[in-house]
Amino acid sequence: MKIAERYKLIFNWEGIRYEGNIAYFKSAAFTGPVLTNTARILPNDHIELDFTKQNLNSSIFLSNYYYIAKLSWGDIIYKPWGIELFDCKVEHFKTGSLKELKDGMKFFIDCSKHEQHVHYKHLVYVAWVTNESGEELN
Repeated sequence: MKIAERYKLIFNWEGIRYEGNIAYFKSAAFTGPVLTNTARILPNDHIELDFTKQNLNSSIFLSNYYYIAKLSWGDIIYKPWGIELFDCKVEHFKTGSLKELKDGMKFFIDCSKHEQHVHYKHLVYVAWVTNESGEELN
């Protein structure tokens, strides 16, 4: 995972439950350096996360599949340390597109292609799932 520090957005949570392909999060939040230079995040919104790079070994083959998940939230509260998210969930539509998520894991999201002048060209955010230590899952 290579994300320039200034473009790093981190999604974390403390509590998760699954209903089919939807994971519901408790105590979810965005943190990270990118929040100091970003437009305000709106309530009742979502972003599409692309986990393809984590799930694909391109030295062996090129996949026909993309590993896209939709991260959505309801209300938000801006805090000094980040953004608290309520009614937060992630939906993934391809079996195996996300590792089994557990408390302590995080999403690292690359926002480098989402500056205002180029955001409209990029529909998804490249992302990775990590364990509690920040190590990328294989």
